[in-house]
Amino acid sequence: SDAYHVLTSQVGHVVVGWVTGKPQQPVRETHMEEVYLPVGHNWGRARLDSMGIHRGHGEVDAMCRGHLPTDDSPRYYREYGNLHSVEECTRLCTEHRDECSGVEYNWDRKRCELWLHEPHSLAPGDGYGCFVRTTVERDGPPPES
Repeated sequence: SDAYHVLTSQVGHVVVGWVTGKPQQPVRETHMEEVYLPVGHNWGRARLDSMGIHRGHGEVDAMCRGHLPTDDSPRYYREYGNLHSVEECTRLCTEHRDECSGVEYNWDRKRCELWLHEPHSLAPGDGYGCFVRTTVERDGPPPES
């Protein structure tokens, strides 16, 4: 039979497909990679404009919120100061992946919020970025650690 089989595993491991009858002959090799996407990255310009949000730092310039733009409950996040880059902030979230679903980072104040509740909305905020943690499939073998 020429059925297509796929092996899957956890984040960071290889996913290989092969055709039965031709063992060890990869058809496609991919890996899963954890990334941080800006909340609102796929929202239309009109929707962002209606919320008073513009782009800054190459991404949506806004603060994370719960289900509404006014929903900023302190129980949604943990605040960390003196983190000098958004990469440090996302690294901290990855280290706490069991409870962290995203981050808000302020470039001017070097302030990071690890969001324990997934942000679903945004509020305007110059110098802020709101990012949600997700996993995407990438072609090729996983990068070297």
